[in-house]
Amino acid sequence: MSKSTNTNRYESDISTIHINEEGIFIVRLKNTNLPYDVKEISAQLVFILQHRTDDFHKVILDTRGSLALPTDETIDHFQKHNKLENKYALVIDNLPMELMLRFTLHKNSFSNTKIFRSFDSAKDWIMKD
Repeated sequence: MSKSTNTNRYESDISTIHINEEGIFIVRLKNTNLPYDVKEISAQLVFILQHRTDDFHKVILDTRGSLALPTDETIDHFQKHNKLENKYALVIDNLPMELMLRFTLHKNSFSNTKIFRSFDSAKDWIMKD
């Protein structure tokens, strides 16, 4: 897996991250069927922690058009490192990922993470507060 980072951008075989003008981290999963594994989510978290400007961060994870499903270890990693002061909006357009993540969110009662069908709705929600 190749990875590159510059000042405000992260890129791997699975995703890209950029920081928009409001300081929101936009994570886009690429059109790939590679596994969204714990190595990838760990590298993303390192990038976010190094580039955030506050003690919290806001992330929009855009999965539209991607077949990269998170592994069980990836979900466990997210659960372990999810802090309530952060906000995560998940933009999902495929049923398998939506079902998996809805079950995970419901089971763990993550109040700081929500699923959306549209990017604009996700952005509106994450900008509140």
